[in-house]
Amino acid sequence: MTWKMFTLGFIWFWASIVHIMLFSIRDKEWMIGSGEIKNFCQLTRAILEDDTRVFGVPMTLPLFLPLLYVIFWKKIHHWYLWFLMLSVFAYWLWRFYFRYHWCF
Repeated sequence: MTWKMFTLGFIWFWASIVHIMLFSIRDKEWMIGSGEIKNFCQLTRAILEDDTRVFGVPMTLPLFLPLLYVIFWKKIHHWYLWFLMLSVFAYWLWRFYFRYHWCF
């Protein structure tokens, strides 16, 4: 692994995390912990019409294209790239789907 691959992967990882976080925040998430809303489950029950996944999912899916290009078309199969892609994909799944279904 070269220092360029490590640096670009590191920058892509953190830029993707911030991008996913910004596009998956609900408008009223600031209400958690204040008043009667103590966790995310109570927030989703209190505010039903505020679902940002319709806009956030298509806006964040192109984040995976650079790494998919490197892994599949350039055929650079390094464990570091696979780890980065799987960790960002797991975070993406958590922010857009699993936290709604498991209600944590």
